[in-house]
Amino acid sequence: MDGHQIISTVRAFLKFVDSPPADAAERDQRLLRHLDSLAHSQHHVAFTFDDRDYPDPPNLADKLRDRIARRFPDFGHYNTPEYLETNVGESPCIVGDAIDDIHDIVSELLEVEWRWSNTSSADALFHFEFTYGSHWQYHLRWLQVYLVERQYEA
Repeated sequence: MDGHQIISTVRAFLKFVDSPPADAAERDQRLLRHLDSLAHSQHHVAFTFDDRDYPDPPNLADKLRDRIARRFPDFGHYNTPEYLETNVGESPCIVGDAIDDIHDIVSELLEVEWRWSNTSSADALFHFEFTYGSHWQYHLRWLQVYLVERQYEA
């Protein structure tokens, strides 16, 4: 998988999120497949670091949360353990938010796509890899668990 395939995966996900509503079960399955593709893509990121000084991207997430909430009106909050490896069996729950998960993933990927189109492929791939590892992988993984659980509750 090369950089062009990775950015195609990013663009397909972004297009899906902005697509017209579909049957909820089909939409959830398609979202899960897109999340799987994004997670798979991060294993193939390769680039030579681009240390040029580029301008910051414009605000790309204007009213994004509202758009996502309209696209996924039945998504809501869910429980996650506060501690995963400690306090096993005794960890309190904290609340996750599926809309926020999608929002954070989309926000980061909008910037990746902007960088691909406006700076360099290396800059975009660096941003993809860095923000995945430091931020949106957690949103992606919890959202995957949320979607799998929704399948069993339906």
